[in-house]
Amino acid sequence: MELVRTWFILISAMAAVTTVVHALPLTYTFTGSHLGPSPAQQAFTYVAPDFITSTTFVPSAALTGCTNCGSGLTFYPNVPVSVFPDVPHAEALDFGGASVGQYFFPLGAFTQPGTYTALTNLVEQPLAGIGTLVVATAPEPSTWISILPVLVIGLLWQWRLRSSCRHGCVR
Repeated sequence: MELVRTWFILISAMAAVTTVVHALPLTYTFTGSHLGPSPAQQAFTYVAPDFITSTTFVPSAALTGCTNCGSGLTFYPNVPVSVFPDVPHAEALDFGGASVGQYFFPLGAFTQPGTYTALTNLVEQPLAGIGTLVVATAPEPSTWISILPVLVIGLLWQWRLRSSCRHGCVR
């Protein structure tokens, strides 16, 4: 019975941590240079509440470390990069057009954590910029600080039950 109770506590704690981790915001960090008429370095960090799955405009005020972002940028998930149907789609990051900065990444770059390099050999997008996009979960210290006391109290409670049963507890 004691073993079942211990497993129940551990599974409950894991479920709570998993729920909190899923709800954590994501950080999109980009650095690159566009190849338009006025080549320039571009960079930003954006903390999003969830993965970007639909067209999303982000004003420059919501970006940190913004370099040459203009009024903002737009994430375009799953867009065609060619008029030919056999060319795969890509994820597009648009700073305001080809003359200002456009970058194309493999599908899934906006919806899965990882490091992605911009696609540069696109025949129909000759001015596509070169760059790197890092998508990562951003654990907040306040989240872990609020979970830790609950886990400690649970473990102390479990330890107290075990130690009191060593001295003649009947179950």
